[in-house]
Amino acid sequence: MIASHLDWWSRENLAVAIVPGFEYTAMSPPVRLLLDVLASDSFGSAATTEAGEEKGISTPRQCGDDSGPQSSTTPPAAMGRPKKIVQLRRRFLQFVTGSPALPPGGLRNLRPRITVDRASSSSGAASTGAAFNLPTARTCSSSLRLPPYETKEELERMLRASVDKRLHAEAVAGGL
Repeated sequence: MIASHLDWWSRENLAVAIVPGFEYTAMSPPVRLLLDVLASDSFGSAATTEAGEEKGISTPRQCGDDSGPQSSTTPPAAMGRPKKIVQLRRRFLQFVTGSPALPPGGLRNLRPRITVDRASSSSGAASTGAAFNLPTARTCSSSLRLPPYETKEELERMLRASVDKRLHAEAVAGGL
């Protein structure tokens, strides 16, 4: 097996699977920070959630794809990773694409690719340190609306909060 296929969540694979959209370029700080956060081995290490942690999320893709729950395959490099990191990455995929599983071959084969669009701040005053809206996602188009966070820590914290908030809402609505 080729070494680059061993880590499906490498920054290089993420750069193929995640493309800039509205008002962002590949060099935009929030896009670069997102790739850094998702590729980080610490992503999710401090995250604990009430909903979904033990439930094993498996839901079909949305927007008319009634193919049923996606099967989960764990990439070889994930076998030695802390469980929380793997679970948070699965929840991120669920949040953005509607499926917690990667396609065969990993991120490089994800279709449609995840598009990152710029979302505006809730107050419009980024320079004052005002709180931004949480990131939002559209599973039909695999797009992530990401406010222009300035630090990796802020982006990770807000992304985790958004993913956990949606997961909790789905658990309550679905009676999990």
